[in-house]
Amino acid sequence: MQDYGNRESWTKLFSFPCLETPGSFPCVKALGLSEDDQLLLEFGSKIVVYNTRDSTYETLQIQDINECVASEVYIESLISPCS
Repeated sequence: MQDYGNRESWTKLFSFPCLETPGSFPCVKALGLSEDDQLLLEFGSKIVVYNTRDSTYETLQIQDINECVASEVYIESLISPCS
């Protein structure tokens, strides 16, 4: 949303293809977008980097974890979420 509260100001930032076989519905969660248009995704039990410029993706190899992946997006702020 470019202008808060204005429905007409929504802008599509990116889209990505289905990364799995049709018929399977893993949970996909966007975690972040870099300045060079790489999208970090939680895709089922994997972390994937999707390059929006050339439509390629790479599954990150993370050592010493089991198949359970839990991610959270951290945004630095001076405002307390509890106030």
